Amino acid sequence: MRNHLLAKQRLAAIPTKANVMDLKSAEIGLIDCQDYDMMRKSLIRWGLTENELSEMALVAIEEKGEDLREVVRIHEIRY
Repeated sequence: MRNHLLAKQRLAAIPTKANVMDLKSAEIGLIDCQDYDMMRKSLIRWGLTENELSEMALVAIEEKGEDLREVVRIHEIRY
């Protein structure tokens, strides 16, 4: 989400072909976010709580060896 916002801002400021391609790439990346959101909503309908979903996400991050700061950086939008 953050990458998409930054790509849109770059394109608005500097309309180049490279920046158009960067924005298209960022838009494709949003598909993963949409899929993740749809899965979360399905799991909630099946009875999982927000706390259980949060715990699952933390376990997955730890198992993949990813840094939580990177996950936050990707999703954080500062104005």
